[in-house]
Amino acid sequence: MGLKKVAVVLDGSLKCLDAIDVVAPLLEASGSQLILLAVISEREGAKPAAIQGVSYLIATSTSTSPSEETPFRLKQKRWKMAAEEMFRPARRILWKNGLHAEFKVVGGDPVISISDFAIAEHIDLIVLRKMKRSPRLWPLRRTTYHNRLIEQCPRPVMSINEKSIQHLHQLTPFQTPS
Repeated sequence: MGLKKVAVVLDGSLKCLDAIDVVAPLLEASGSQLILLAVISEREGAKPAAIQGVSYLIATSTSTSPSEETPFRLKQKRWKMAAEEMFRPARRILWKNGLHAEFKVVGGDPVISISDFAIAEHIDLIVLRKMKRSPRLWPLRRTTYHNRLIEQCPRPVMSINEKSIQHLHQLTPFQTPS
């Protein structure tokens, strides 16, 4: 019994990409499959309700079939566009580490979305970069949400903090983390 699937949570910040560097040796040693999970918070990138309504009306009036552009489909398109911005810098880090990954997107409440995804996809380990302060306010950066994820998610959660990143960068290529 080993790790088959490891999910690294991305939130759009460049600092969260450090988690890929930390997990790379683990993935190489275990031969696990890497999944980069872009989590789009409902509050993050959401437009005010009035603007959402107008964009829905514009989309339905210009499309041939109003059923094509339902509010849910519009939300999925918004999530996909936001996730693509997260995946672009991640691809460079994957290439640098010689890794391949599957790219997935979930949206909604981050804790519930990550937990549901982990159960549905049979994820063995969830990795996220924990930060105390950041210009972008994303729920998983706050300790209460991080603790909520650990409590509610039935899968193991590995939290990577600043000290572990600094320790990794101090190692020479021939040293292994202790």
